[in-house]
Amino acid sequence: MAVGANSASVPDRIARLLDVTRPAPPARDAAPVAILLLVAAYGLFGQTERPAFQVASVKPHVASARHAIIVQNAYRVQAFQILGEPPWMNSVWIRR
Repeated sequence: MAVGANSASVPDRIARLLDVTRPAPPARDAAPVAILLLVAAYGLFGQTERPAFQVASVKPHVASARHAIIVQNAYRVQAFQILGEPPWMNSVWIRR
């Protein structure tokens, strides 16, 4: 909207020249903004569950087998289901 030298908008200046009263602009409702902020806050702070992970501890005296076999038996998984294991996992044997 263009603003004139006297800081009034062009439609306001024309309405004043024509002696026509313009209706007041509608008041902006704060409810949509409040709802948006409430939803955003719920999304950020509404998470009650903390991330969890599993930890396995392999003791050397458990069995006489490779680490990979012990992990497979402990978690009841196949060898192809174990990803990202270190290279020594299939070569080091645990002896009793």
